[in-house]
Amino acid sequence: MEFEDLSEYLYHVSTGPQADQGEIVDPILSLAFCMSSNPGAYACLLGSGLSQAASIRTGWEVTQDLIRRVALLRNEECIPDPDTWYRQVFDQEPGYVSVVAALAHTPTERRNLLKPFFEPATGATREAPEQSTRAHLAIARLAKKGYIRLILTTNLDRLCEAALREVGVTPVVISNADQLKGAVPLVHSACTVVKLNGDYLDIRTKNTVDELQKYDRSISKLLDRVFDEYGLLVCGWSATWDEALIGALERCKSRRYSTYWTARGGRLGESAAKIVGAKSAQVISITDADQFFEDLESKVLAIEDLHRANPVEGEVALAQLKEFLVDPSKRIRLRDLLARQTDELTQRLAAEDFSFVQPASRRPEVLAHRISRLESLTEGMVGLVSCGAYYGEEEHNEIWVQAIERIAQPKFKREDGVAVVSALMYYPGFLLMWAASLGAYLA
Repeated sequence: MEFEDLSEYLYHVSTGPQADQGEIVDPILSLAFCMSSNPGAYACLLGSGLSQAASIRTGWEVTQDLIRRVALLRNEECIPDPDTWYRQVFDQEPGYVSVVAALAHTPTERRNLLKPFFEPATGATREAPEQSTRAHLAIARLAKKGYIRLILTTNLDRLCEAALREVGVTPVVISNADQLKGAVPLVHSACTVVKLNGDYLDIRTKNTVDELQKYDRSISKLLDRVFDEYGLLVCGWSATWDEALIGALERCKSRRYSTYWTARGGRLGESAAKIVGAKSAQVISITDADQFFEDLESKVLAIEDLHRANPVEGEVALAQLKEFLVDPSKRIRLRDLLARQTDELTQRLAAEDFSFVQPASRRPEVLAHRISRLESLTEGMVGLVSCGAYYGEEEHNEIWVQAIERIAQPKFKREDGVAVVSALMYYPGFLLMWAASLGAYLA
């Protein structure tokens, strides 16, 4: 069955036979509605699956690579089992902390040792780590609009922070218990990133099975609070190794908000399936994290457009315009009306983020959504200028011209965006010019 727009689909979902059975046709749409109606109430729990698209290795993979380097320095062979070789030679369990300490003794040396694994190099190859993925950027844009205010991650990289800063959000970052003590309370932070296993430059990171069995008491208390007070969106986390995190989820019995768990092809591991069952979580089958988060962002923004549309306000402004046009004594009020409407439209357009540098922003569905969004924002003003040009006199022309010029010459242009996306900033001005020309022609 095909639908003309989102509102028709929503009506079908709410009135069809599946609604009587309490079933959700599209879990992503359900999540989008929950996030839209409860801004900031859902926390993201992100695992290594989110960073793999950026060629970022897990902490354990980095440890394996470093063990091979240790063996090379000793002129010994550790293949095919670096772990066993390390235990036999050093009589201890191989871990991120011990291996890094064996190769680099100072903070500067550790940074230079680990940087190639987690940060892009100049002239990086396709296999080298990237700064941010499409998924990270979509999450960051949702955070900028206030829909996501808390991100929990088991990853050691800094892709979340980089993406947030790229869109203009400066997050509070907590990667250890000391930082938690001095952190801004969650309720007062625009966006907080909690790195549960630490940061790659901090030797207190958790990677081995033993290390992942227990968090600092203050971190555990934070997780208890988060899982009790927030809804949860899980992506890229297998729930296989992080025993302390699994325990925190299992301790939480409350269900103030729903839990959504993404899985490639809808397939869950045994541990993840157990948690999903215990929390009655909604499982969302995805192809990859990039497509999922861009789809989620698109749906949340579409719902935002539906909420933002105010036909009553537009009809009132149009009625005022007609009243002021026929009364010469109200010309000042006419000018003020257009100036006020132009100011509001300018502010709304300036709030839109066109600073995309990812090739994905050229995709037809992304561009189509942006175009539709701009048309929705400009709709009220289009009605005013077309009506004004039709009913107005020559003495009113200056008012329409000033309004169109302000919108057609956006001051919010960003030079770092993809050209075809940045060019959309001029679309509202084009719509107004077309509407005014058509109104004048018909008159």
